[in-house]
Amino acid sequence: MSKASYQIPLGCLYIVPTILAIGLFFVPESPRWLLHKGRDDQARAALNKLRGTSVESQYIELEWAEMVRGVEEEKKLEKSIGFLDMFRGPDLRRTLLCYGMIGCQTASGIWFLIGYQTYFLSLAGITKSFEFSVMNTVIGFIGVNVGMVCIRHVFGRRSILMIGATACGLCQLASAVAYTVNTGSTTTGKVLVAFTAIFYFFYNGCVGAASYPVATELVSSR
Repeated sequence: MSKASYQIPLGCLYIVPTILAIGLFFVPESPRWLLHKGRDDQARAALNKLRGTSVESQYIELEWAEMVRGVEEEKKLEKSIGFLDMFRGPDLRRTLLCYGMIGCQTASGIWFLIGYQTYFLSLAGITKSFEFSVMNTVIGFIGVNVGMVCIRHVFGRRSILMIGATACGLCQLASAVAYTVNTGSTTTGKVLVAFTAIFYFFYNGCVGAASYPVATELVSSR
């Protein structure tokens, strides 16, 4: 019940960003960005460094040619494309779909659990609410890896998003029904823990894993 109750978690949050901040000094600049700035020699050197010696030179040459062609086309389009174009014609639909795709994350109910999961479980009479919160985070981590494999080899994006949304909704419904029918009982607590864990798995494995790629693919590349 001292200041350490928030200082320790806050300090833990800085560990990974600190490692990433230091690591950025050793990462080559983006080849595409360097090409956009007209620094072709530096762009080629950065590409070679990023790909390393494990990639055959012919594939690097192919990627380099494609990158140069793409940057040239983008520069041509820049003169005729404005910010408001993403709200006009067919691009408006793509923009709205992108917003909707990101909005589906909040619609799943994930932010309630991220922000209040421990408190929520404590109100339900769970004595180890924090431990279960940690467990759910681990389950979510497993889920996102399973989801990425499924997107690549098993399901399409549409299917995995529909499966995830349905599963998340049913998990929320199950928790609501259990708590309404028998508030505060041990059995209800177990049901809440179980369905919260399942929710985390399907959110991270389906909605979370697919929504960001889909959102970036929907918008016009112009």
